[in-house]
Amino acid sequence: MRFVPEVVRIGERPAEELLTAGLGLLPLAPLGELAPELTREQALPEIIRRIHERLAAEATPERGDRLWKCLYELTGLHLTQDQVAPYFRRDEVIRQSLTWQYQMEQAEIRGMQRALLLQGTTKFGPPDDTARALLTGQTDLDHLDRMLQSAMVVSSLPELLATP
Repeated sequence: MRFVPEVVRIGERPAEELLTAGLGLLPLAPLGELAPELTREQALPEIIRRIHERLAAEATPERGDRLWKCLYELTGLHLTQDQVAPYFRRDEVIRQSLTWQYQMEQAEIRGMQRALLLQGTTKFGPPDDTARALLTGQTDLDHLDRMLQSAMVVSSLPELLATP
């Protein structure tokens, strides 16, 4: 058996074919070839309706979430935000995304770690490698909150690091 790669131009594949293919291809359907009488903007409501139905019926919530996020991102390749917005309640789509929630939590953790490093450096001087590793290794948001509150009143870096 020999594998020969083939370039597939999504815009030359009928959207209908992509809508009836495997779940993983559904986000590509808005990029597919449309009936000549339809613009992408005209075709989008029906394409999205059909994708939503298939994801609800066939995908696990996690997989459906990932594919819906991909659909949102890929639709933006051919349409403006104003054209896409009526079909995707952006904030709701993104906020429901498990990936988005994870990314936001990680960003919050990094921001709190950075704030602790800045406050600690300003108040106590630069941390040594061990202290830096302890500060940047802390990933529990509740604990980081307590440490940020403590940073205002503690008198040493070891005391800050010992925050319960």
